[in-house]
Amino acid sequence: RPLRAKRAKVDFEGFEVGRVIGQGAFGVVYIANEVRRNRIVAIKQLRKTDLLRMGQEGHVCAEKDLLRTATNMRGVRWIPSLHCAFQDRDHLFLVLEYMGGGDLLTLLMARGCLPEDEMRFYAAEMILALHQVHKLGYIHRDVKPDNFLFTHQGHIRVADFGLATDLHWSHDSSYYEHQRRAVLKRHGVPLSRPAFGNRRRRLELAPNAPPGWAEKPKLMSWRKQRRRMAYTICGTNSYMAPEVIRGAGYGFGADWWGLGIIVYEALYGSVPFMGNSREAARQKILDWKQNLKFPRSPRASVLAMDFIKKLLCEPEDRLGYISQSKRRGSFSAVPLLDDPPLGSDGVEQLMNHPWFFGMDWQTLHEQLPPYQPNLEAPDDTQHFDDDIPDE
Repeated sequence: RPLRAKRAKVDFEGFEVGRVIGQGAFGVVYIANEVRRNRIVAIKQLRKTDLLRMGQEGHVCAEKDLLRTATNMRGVRWIPSLHCAFQDRDHLFLVLEYMGGGDLLTLLMARGCLPEDEMRFYAAEMILALHQVHKLGYIHRDVKPDNFLFTHQGHIRVADFGLATDLHWSHDSSYYEHQRRAVLKRHGVPLSRPAFGNRRRRLELAPNAPPGWAEKPKLMSWRKQRRRMAYTICGTNSYMAPEVIRGAGYGFGADWWGLGIIVYEALYGSVPFMGNSREAARQKILDWKQNLKFPRSPRASVLAMDFIKKLLCEPEDRLGYISQSKRRGSFSAVPLLDDPPLGSDGVEQLMNHPWFFGMDWQTLHEQLPPYQPNLEAPDDTQHFDDDIPDE
């Protein structure tokens, strides 16, 4: 019999679905019990019509391929496992390892800032997590607190690869343009805007705040705005590297910039480049030399500030930058795979920064994390928002 016929059929009926624990522009994430295996999982449900109308086919393929490769590769520990994927008439489903500790944005909303020692630990885990993505040949392109999840034990996992790319033709949404238009026309669904594969359109996906947000009650904190904006197509560009905004070529360094923004935000309580509009925020990022300032309070060490400065700079000056002539044979403090198709991400430069002096990179995943989720049961959802809107 064909191998396909031997596979156990998986569909939505095989799960006891619980509450919504996350939502994005194209669908929702549920907690569920996979009945056949009696295990708690997270189900990412994506609406096909929205994916087609907004030109997301390539991104969905990239996300699934990345997760599948990471799940099947030995030694990958910083990316949630993909248990399976399936579809029905209206939706695509990704069944993922459940991360019960919530995400970093929720922790920052609860705490305001993190002590420097705690943030150093998590910055180290983020470095290893992003490096694992890079070793698979992908640029994440959406590095922000929302996309770093905590395991039941409190360790970091990097998630949400909806914007990740490895520059493969099958992950380029423009490749699907003709087929997309034909399908939508056949079903009477309007193609309301250009595909996201277009460079200019990709940049427009991530404004600082959509129109009308300035009139919202000012009692809502910036992070609460961020959480609400995550439920829309708008997102946020506060973590976007200047070379991405310029529309120039970019590589793994764009992810390291995002890491620098996160470290700054965790230590000081806000991102360094904010504006009342998407244009204002982007301009501040482009003019980062004039706008990168470090508050007197709360205080951070000189080494922490130096680490941030060496990430929030032009790509050729950024930690991790390796010129084409030096991309092979670089030293690393941890065992690395062969350089991915896009070259080395220069991770050893970040790991060897003095801020991480004494960090045991080899056993980081075995150490006791500073944040303990303290879950009461495998399906505990206390670390997820209670007011996530329905699909």
